[in-house]
Amino acid sequence: MEKEAITQKDLMVFPNPPRFVRQGDTVIFSAKTVNLSDRILAGEVTLEFFDAITLKPVNVLDPTTPPPPPPSPIPPIPPQPFRS
Repeated sequence: MEKEAITQKDLMVFPNPPRFVRQGDTVIFSAKTVNLSDRILAGEVTLEFFDAITLKPVNVLDPTTPPPPPPSPIPPIPPQPFRS
């Protein structure tokens, strides 16, 4: 007996965070968007960073660029200083 599962959606976002961040670093957090449909899809992407101790948000970015059909470019997210 064999079964198969497909784990994908028409619109997917794959984050690519830096492996290490030190105090004072400038962080460039990129993500790849993939549109597997044959039409332009609209969506919202919200990126939030939280203080690990207080769990309060420390920075919120909200780029809302709809990705075109394949191949999908990486939407630009401006660099933000990391503050602890």
